[in-house]
Amino acid sequence: MDIALRPLGLTVPQYVCMQSLHDTPGISGAELARRAFVSRQSVHQLLSELRARGWVEQEPSANGRRRGVARLTDSGRTLIEAAFGPVDALEEKMLSVLSEEERAQLNEMLLRCEAAIKDHSA
Repeated sequence: MDIALRPLGLTVPQYVCMQSLHDTPGISGAELARRAFVSRQSVHQLLSELRARGWVEQEPSANGRRRGVARLTDSGRTLIEAAFGPVDALEEKMLSVLSEEERAQLNEMLLRCEAAIKDHSA
């Protein structure tokens, strides 16, 4: 994924963060951290980098002490949508060695793994 995203100037954590903002407007910083497999502090750094590049904006929170909800700018939305193609192509290449039945089995196994982790962390 790093190689696929490099021409667009994105890292994998930046991509995951921006994809999450694209797919789930209003997502919390904690959830962004979980999805990007980074700490909350790292998400703040990621968001700072994305803001500096003009791809993300954050509104002030209601109490003014912290930054509020992050959202993609128009240029951020254009960039992440451009990144979907190379990432989708990479995913398709990775899965091309599996039959449809194997893909379904893999999906089911991954969902079971996800459920096990969620059950464990609760």
